[in-house]
Amino acid sequence: MGTITDLRLLGELEVHSTAGPVQVSAGKLQVLLAALLLHANHTVPTERLVAVLWEQPTVGARATLQVYIGRLRRVLGGGEQGVLRTRADGYSLVVDPEIVDLYRFRRLVEQAAAAGEVRRENALLRRALELWRGPALAGVPSAVLRRTLVVGLEQERWRALERRVETDLGLGRHGELVAELFGLTRDQPLREGFHRQLMLALYRSGRQTEALAAYRVARALLVRELGVEPGAGLISLHQAILRGDPLLARPAVEVVPVPRELPPDHAVLFGRGAELAELTAALPTERSVDMPVVAITGAPGSGKTALAVRWAHRVAHWFPDGHLFLDLHGYSQDPPLSAAAALTRLSRAFGIPAEELAEDVEELAARCRSVLGGRRVLLVLDNARDAEQIRPLLRAADGCLVVVTSRDRLRGVPVALSLGPLAAEAGRDLLGEVLGAARLAAEPQAVADLVDLCGQSPLALRITAVDLAGRPGVPIAAHVAALRSGDRLGGLALDGSSVRAAFDLSYTRLADPVRRLFRLTAIAPVRDLTIPTAAAITGLPVAETGRLLDALVAAHLIQPNGRYRFGLPDLLREYAAERALAEDSAAQRTAAARRLFDCLLHSARTAARLLFPDRPHAPLPATGPAPMAGAEQARRWLTAECGNLVTAIAEADGHGLPEYAGLLAGALRDCDFPAANAAR
Repeated sequence: MGTITDLRLLGELEVHSTAGPVQVSAGKLQVLLAALLLHANHTVPTERLVAVLWEQPTVGARATLQVYIGRLRRVLGGGEQGVLRTRADGYSLVVDPEIVDLYRFRRLVEQAAAAGEVRRENALLRRALELWRGPALAGVPSAVLRRTLVVGLEQERWRALERRVETDLGLGRHGELVAELFGLTRDQPLREGFHRQLMLALYRSGRQTEALAAYRVARALLVRELGVEPGAGLISLHQAILRGDPLLARPAVEVVPVPRELPPDHAVLFGRGAELAELTAALPTERSVDMPVVAITGAPGSGKTALAVRWAHRVAHWFPDGHLFLDLHGYSQDPPLSAAAALTRLSRAFGIPAEELAEDVEELAARCRSVLGGRRVLLVLDNARDAEQIRPLLRAADGCLVVVTSRDRLRGVPVALSLGPLAAEAGRDLLGEVLGAARLAAEPQAVADLVDLCGQSPLALRITAVDLAGRPGVPIAAHVAALRSGDRLGGLALDGSSVRAAFDLSYTRLADPVRRLFRLTAIAPVRDLTIPTAAAITGLPVAETGRLLDALVAAHLIQPNGRYRFGLPDLLREYAAERALAEDSAAQRTAAARRLFDCLLHSARTAARLLFPDRPHAPLPATGPAPMAGAEQARRWLTAECGNLVTAIAEADGHGLPEYAGLLAGALRDCDFPAANAAR
């Protein structure tokens, strides 16, 4: 077969190539192709495809999906267009958006919104609507697609048509619109916009009585079908017609700026299919209701902005009145953007002159609310410092879809998504996108080691991939060896981007006691910390230490490992250890380790006393954590801390406190605990 040249969704599903039409006759193949095309150039999770193909999937659904994928690859051929790629968590259909009618339609609608001149806007909308050959995906046998996606596509069509009619009215074409609008109000009886336009077209055509009758018909229908009165726009137009308002006769369309300020979606993004699906699921199915505030949080370099931009582009077509992107500089070399500056930028984006804007934050927020009220707008607030920075913006953008990214946890945001490290397979996919599959296939073990050394961090993986791409003759294994033997954080830097600099921006914004806990956590001779052991290394009360740990968790600089346990990922541990060596004296580091060893020794000897009260026991250290309640709690403590105790015994000499190796091993033997054998 020839090269794919045209893929059509706006009507019956059609595929065309240079050799002519391509038959996709099997119903399941049609559903699969449609699902992939609706998210072209993005990964569609396997679970999503299974759900679309089978409303009640069987045990073998995944295997059957792979069969259909193979059949679809054969249908599409091996040309440059329609390449079906297997990803870590799903499949992606790679096509030029210009050969898909849906994406041409959306591009033309966006161009129309930004045209700034009524005639050009009208012409672009007409070109866009001509792409529709009937109901979207007509004949494709999938109730799931019709429920979840086709309804939205049809809404896009009707919105574009409503706007095209509005521009026709603005161009004085009311007379020729009347017949079309009578048909549209029959086809879409619950869209008040078409009823309003029919009334206006009739009035401007000198048919005032019919315009009033059209209102009565619309009102009766809305009351009968929905039990509601018409909206304010329809009521105010009815009143204006009754009084013969001369302004109604003026065929003019106000040209309101429609900002399109999203950054290009050029980032390499892998392994976030589940997160994209979770974000989309958070959107209300009815676009007329208030939109949520969505927070994407995570550690430095976890890919928050890339995910936000990818998702914003994916849902942008639902927000025809504007897409805005503001970098709040919460973690940046530049000072954080003030609320007044951010609100001013939002207002200016919608055409409000600078001289009309107040300096007071509350007045600016009120002006923004009046501008954004009733509009479907998407607002991305990138790199927020904390909830306090975004609060005035959220008040101003009430009703808009707001997407916030931050290293802070942003407690209180309705929809919060916290990004963790990439899965190992997604990390390999990211490297493969830059380095090519052949180079990865030649050194599979080195690739696995490299993903692990990068802490499965998207930022670290991107940096190292670009670095290796610029040195095609360097084996991946040699690069791994260099990272292991030298300054790993220093090796993860390229052209102004570095993992160390990303960590610096988060670290320097912490309060001094939180920074101290972060540093000491890295040098603690245990695998992870509890609140009591963290209190021991800081020498602070347990309650205060708990608050400091909360601050580190909120900043994504420590990772909760289950209930009340905390640990540092490898790259953050290395960074924190660097800061400890630079900022804490050797005496301070040794004192912190001694307090932790004493805490563990006190607990281990307490456990021995509770388990074997009739035996002689060594004295307890002078201070320790809260006492244990009984033998059962002692056993639970020993089970939970076994790994930490063995690590502490092994690390004691390296901290200049070799005597604790014997003391801790002896305490474990007194408990008759198996870990004592490992410590000998």
